[in-house]
Amino acid sequence: MKKIIFTVLCIFAMSFCSMAGLFSSEVDKTYDRATKYYNEGDMALAFANYMIAAKQGHAKAMAWVGAMYYAGSPGVCEQSYEEAYDWKLKAANAGYTMAFYSLGNYYYKGEGVKKDRVEAMNLWSIAADKNIPCAVEQMKKINPAKKKAYEEYKFSDSIEETLKNMKDPKGASLEKKDGSKDVWLLTRTTISGIEFECALHFYDNKLISVKITGRNLAEEQGDEARYRKGLDSMIAPIAKKYGEPSDVSDFPSLESCFHNSLL
Repeated sequence: MKKIIFTVLCIFAMSFCSMAGLFSSEVDKTYDRATKYYNEGDMALAFANYMIAAKQGHAKAMAWVGAMYYAGSPGVCEQSYEEAYDWKLKAANAGYTMAFYSLGNYYYKGEGVKKDRVEAMNLWSIAADKNIPCAVEQMKKINPAKKKAYEEYKFSDSIEETLKNMKDPKGASLEKKDGSKDVWLLTRTTISGIEFECALHFYDNKLISVKITGRNLAEEQGDEARYRKGLDSMIAPIAKKYGEPSDVSDFPSLESCFHNSLL
């Protein structure tokens, strides 16, 4: 009896595998048909067949549906960055590596998703690790010191503690070919009820610039005076140790500060 049951199970498993292979083959044919229509310029049939294959789990077809939504095609699919992002995300989750590079571009430009250049770099890095050429080239353009400072450095609790760190820099540093160093140090502290974040940029132990946040909260509360008082409290110990900084910039957040200069 056990032998009969085992035999029946084997036949069922073989039949299932055969059907799965047949199904996979049909999906691939649908994808190939879509690509043929696309190359021939028939966007309507291309989109329809890509969509059929995508809904049946074909990862590359999902990416092509996303690409067609990204560009848009009159009378076929309305241009939509949101749809493009959603389909590229599905393609990435289904294992299509090139989609990670595309998603990185969407995050970098803020197309179909909230702009986040750090996330863009994370996605490009995934694609680069899989040897996607365009992602490898993109990663070469990134300033690793700033990326590391934003992602890995633990904020000091006070500006004074941050300045002490310069004796033994704990911030992100990048050794340059000429032997000099770029160093970014970060601090976060609350002054007069306003939370400030500050990024100090040093080059060869010389202070180059100071990036400050906190103005947005002060403006929301309608209290410019408290902001100015807090700002002065942040700058005073810096000026005492390094002289009055020549470049002090306001940013909505340190994230936006780094976003403006990571690449």
